[in-house]
Amino acid sequence: MDLPPVSKEYLNYVDATPDREYPLRILRTHRQNCDCKWVVDPPNPLYDAMNQHNDERAKILDEAIAILEKHFHT
Repeated sequence: MDLPPVSKEYLNYVDATPDREYPLRILRTHRQNCDCKWVVDPPNPLYDAMNQHNDERAKILDEAIAILEKHFHT
């Protein structure tokens, strides 16, 4: 099956050094991957829904990252 292109390269690597910043690195990498969108022309309901879900996941991850950043910087 041929897939359409994505808007940017997906990150497959997270620095797994076991330190206090590890959870943030995981979440930040997943958050950056939410910016990878399917590029489809003409619009396609399936790919549009997957891009919308990425946007929704990004908002949730932004909230979690903000909480952890506040915790780690107090």
